[in-house]
Amino acid sequence: PICPDGGREAWLCVAGCAALYFCSYGWLNSIGVTQEYYRRVPLSSLPATTVSWIGALETFFLPFCSPFVGILFDRMGPTIPLLIGMFLHVFGLMMLSLSTKYYQIILTQGVCSAIGMSFVFNPAATSVSMWFQRRRPLANAIAASGAPIGGIIFPIIANRLIPTLGFGWTMRVSAFVILALMLFALATVKIPTKPVPKSFNRAIAKRALQPAFLSLVTSFFLFSFGAFLPLIYITEIAVKGGLSVGMSQYLVCILNAGGLVGRMSSGLLGQPLGMFNVSAVVAMLCSIILLAIWIPATGTAGAIVFAVAFGFAFNFVVAATAVLVSQVSEFQELGLRVGIVWGTSSIGAIAGILVGSSLITGNDYVRLKIFSGV
Repeated sequence: PICPDGGREAWLCVAGCAALYFCSYGWLNSIGVTQEYYRRVPLSSLPATTVSWIGALETFFLPFCSPFVGILFDRMGPTIPLLIGMFLHVFGLMMLSLSTKYYQIILTQGVCSAIGMSFVFNPAATSVSMWFQRRRPLANAIAASGAPIGGIIFPIIANRLIPTLGFGWTMRVSAFVILALMLFALATVKIPTKPVPKSFNRAIAKRALQPAFLSLVTSFFLFSFGAFLPLIYITEIAVKGGLSVGMSQYLVCILNAGGLVGRMSSGLLGQPLGMFNVSAVVAMLCSIILLAIWIPATGTAGAIVFAVAFGFAFNFVVAATAVLVSQVSEFQELGLRVGIVWGTSSIGAIAGILVGSSLITGNDYVRLKIFSGV
């Protein structure tokens, strides 16, 4: 089908998808703040590997459910997945605000809210590409910029409200912010063509084995194996390294500020230079940053330099995903294809987080950093 490549509805869809990125990956990008809080206050008696399951499950379920959400999106459009996602995400955070025990936090944040985010994220990653052809990289970059903005706002909310209102009300305020943005997205995120129900048959399965698509799936699986560890541990490592809790939490904001530049750069550079070419270079840069900057980084200055550099590179690659998938996929299968890429990467993400957390010994995180970079 011919893409409108602009117009009022198309740009409203971009705005709505930015809100969806804010509510899904924006929340996930700020996971380091809650992870550090759990390790310091309510779950301080538990080992690091046990506490890491909260972030690991959240990082796993968000992309893991994406193939199933993609099939639903291809058959019914974005509205039904968004309604399901809004309920699960907001309900999970409201129940998290009442949680005091480990298993309660696992169920509310690690499972319920995370599955809800998956239903929110897939339409955000898929809808914009259906409205644009020539401007697709730029439009997707603008929409994806909602994630680092959320990653800036949520840590500020936590840093300001937890000391005054407590953890429970901080989660409720965050849930209300997400609810308001989800309602806006429901009114604006549409697709230009009517969904065509399509069963998963051998032809679709055969196309999923195309070399270009398989190499994309493999690349994101390997990238996810180590790339999510800094999101979870950047705050905790900074606190253990001597930074104040407040400054350590603001590192998440700084990381996402770098991520905002990275996501916008993916749209500006991907079109003239080729999205596959630029993404491959930046993914290699991401590994170099982890090994050359994160390992020797000490003090506030080193932590800030790493946060900005890694935030830029990580978010550049993540923002490029939807465009890369759209370049090797048919429109009618775009939701499923995006889902397969992210669903596969979820296995790498949870495995990497659990392996990385097992490498922590006391206050020594060097082995975790080496694993993440390699």
